[in-house]
Amino acid sequence: MIPVSTNVLDMKIKGLSCDPKEFHDQARHTRQLLQLFNWKQKHNTLPVLIVLMGGTGTGKSTLFNALVKKNKR
Repeated sequence: MIPVSTNVLDMKIKGLSCDPKEFHDQARHTRQLLQLFNWKQKHNTLPVLIVLMGGTGTGKSTLFNALVKKNKR
């Protein structure tokens, strides 16, 4: 498991120039992604959810049938 370390995200790097708000927003988002990743690692027994989306006639059923190896008669 990858530990979530906020110390690394809070480091100030000399010479790094960017908008402080943008940097903090990105750091917050990265923290959230790390927390989500760690949660998913702990709960890896959850079933996989797959969603096939698309308009009429785009091949959703064909793709599903190919994935489950269902043959046409």
